Amino acid sequence: MNRKRHSPGGSLCAAGMLFYFLAFLLPAVRDASMTGYILAVAVPCLIFLGSYMLPHLVPADRLLMTLTNLFCAMGVLLRFSMSPSLAIRQAVCFGIGILVMVCSAAMIQRVRPGAGFLLPAAAISLLLTGLPLLGKNSVGLPGWMELGQSSLQPGELGKPLLIPVLAGLLSRRRLLPALGFCAALLSLLLLQRDLCGALILGGTAVLLFWGATGNWILLILGLAAETALAGAGGLLLPSFRLSFLVPPVSPADTESAALPLQNCFQLVSSGGLWGAGLGLSSPQEIPSGQSELSFALLCHSFGFIAGVCYLMLYAALLWRGSSAARTARRSFPGLGAMGAVILIGLQTFAAVSSTLQLLPLTGAALPFISSNETSLIACLGLVGLIHGVSGMNEIALEEDASLAMLERSGA
Repeated sequence: MNRKRHSPGGSLCAAGMLFYFLAFLLPAVRDASMTGYILAVAVPCLIFLGSYMLPHLVPADRLLMTLTNLFCAMGVLLRFSMSPSLAIRQAVCFGIGILVMVCSAAMIQRVRPGAGFLLPAAAISLLLTGLPLLGKNSVGLPGWMELGQSSLQPGELGKPLLIPVLAGLLSRRRLLPALGFCAALLSLLLLQRDLCGALILGGTAVLLFWGATGNWILLILGLAAETALAGAGGLLLPSFRLSFLVPPVSPADTESAALPLQNCFQLVSSGGLWGAGLGLSSPQEIPSGQSELSFALLCHSFGFIAGVCYLMLYAALLWRGSSAARTARRSFPGLGAMGAVILIGLQTFAAVSSTLQLLPLTGAALPFISSNETSLIACLGLVGLIHGVSGMNEIALEEDASLAMLERSGA
C-alpha cells in the first residue's frame, strides 16, 4: 500500500491537476466563461479519479494511468481554446473512455483465447470496420458515417477487440486464421479508401506476427508488403499525397481557411519555442475539417518545446506498456499488450509525422489528444488492455513473493 502511495505517477498527477486547473480557470476568469469554470473542476476530478481512485479499485499501472489522463486532459484544453462546446464533448468522451478502459482491462484478465471468445470478437470487429460501407458519409473522410445528428468512425471502436483477437490466434499458433482475419480487415479499409488505417493496422499485424513467431522472413515479407501498399496507394489515391485529411473547401470558405493543408507546418513554427499562449493563439487558422491536426495546435499554443515534451511522455507511455508486455507470464496477455503498444505507437508516429510534413498527410488521429471522439475512446480501450496485463503481472509477483515466504518459513 505504501509503495503505491509513493509511486512515480503521484507527483506527476498532482502537478498535472494543478496545471489544468489553472489552464481552464485563467481563460474562464478573463472571458467570464461558465464552461471554463466547470472544466477547471471537472478535468482535474477526472484526472484524480483515473490516477488515484481507479488503481485502488482495479489492478492498474498508476504511472501509465497518469500519463494517459494528462494526454486526454490536453485534448480537452485544446478543444476549449477552439470552442467551449467542443471541450464539453471531449470531456464527456474522456469520462466514457475511462469506463471503456476498465472494461477492457477486465476483459483481457478474464477471457481465454478460445472459440467462445475469438469468433464473436472477430465478427464484431469486422462489423464495426465495415459499417461505413453501409452508411452515409457526409464528412468526406474515409471510415466515417452518420449517426443521427453526428458522425463517428466505428472502425476505431473495433480496435480494442481486434488486438485481443490477433493475440489469441497467434498465441495458439493459428497463423492462417490470423492472416485471414487481417486480410479481411485490410480489404474493408481499402474499400473505404482508408489507406492510412490499412497501413497502421498492417504494420501492427506484421510486428505482432514477428513477436509471436520470431520469424525474420515473415517480418521482411510483411514490411515489403507494407511498402508496396503505401506505394500503390500514393499512385492510386492522389488525395493521400496532399489533401487526404480534409474534404473539399467551398469557394465561400476559402478566405476563412487562412492555413492551407500543405502549410500546416507553419502553424507549428509560428508558435516558436514557447508558444503563442492558450487563448492567444488562432485556432481559427485551422480550416474546417482539420481539427485532427492537434499536434500543430499544441505546438502553436504552448511552443515547440512543449511539443517535444509531450512526445517524450508518449515515449514513456509506450515504454511502460512494453514493460508490461515483456513481463507477462502467458503469451496471450503479452501479445495483447504488445499489440496495443504497437498500434498506439504507429498511430502517434503517423499523426505527428504528417503534421511535421515528414510523411504525406494521412488523417491519423493523434491518440488521446485528437478531437476524434471515437479514436479517444478506442485508445483508452487499448490502454485498458495494457492495464489488465500489468495487473496480472502484479498479482503474479505477489503470488511469487507469498510462495517465497512460505518456502523460507518451511525451511
